Amino acid sequence: MRGWSWSWTASRLWAVGGAAAALLALAISWFVLIHPRYSETAQLEEDIAAAEQRLVADQRRLSKLRIDHADLGRFRSELETNREALPTTPATSDFLRELQSAANKTGASVDSLAVGDATPVPGVAAVSSLRLTLTLSGTPARLDAFVHEVRLDQPRAALVDSVNLLRNGTGKKGILTVSVQVFVTEPLGGTD
Repeated sequence: MRGWSWSWTASRLWAVGGAAAALLALAISWFVLIHPRYSETAQLEEDIAAAEQRLVADQRRLSKLRIDHADLGRFRSELETNREALPTTPATSDFLRELQSAANKTGASVDSLAVGDATPVPGVAAVSSLRLTLTLSGTPARLDAFVHEVRLDQPRAALVDSVNLLRNGTGKKGILTVSVQVFVTEPLGGTD
């Protein structure tokens, strides 16, 4: 029996050449057509994942803004309260009425008042201060109540810089000199 032998006949040569050409065509189509599409798909999937993450963050932010919008009335009320404490105009006459009201409430008597010019507050953008110097008379308890009223109870933000109490000879009444700064800010765009 004769062993199997391989002979390179033309038909076998064409078959092997055709198979090699098919493999070569398959490899070329993979590198030229299919693989770039996989790369594009992977990039698009990464872009989609990033967009979904941004969407979740934007949805959280939108939810918070909706909650804040529901509280808009409270925020406007707080803004109005803060504007009373830090107005956009000096409103000196309003503050002087508040001081007179505090004096009437506490039983102190305003003897004199001096108002200085507005000066910028160093290190604080868009805020100026007005210095007022008051001289009051009354009992120490009434003068103390007046200072407390100016510092804590009236709506305007006021900084009491210095207090000097001089007692007269009887010791029941005194003269109080108070230096106070009140503050003014520039208007914010769209809030007034």
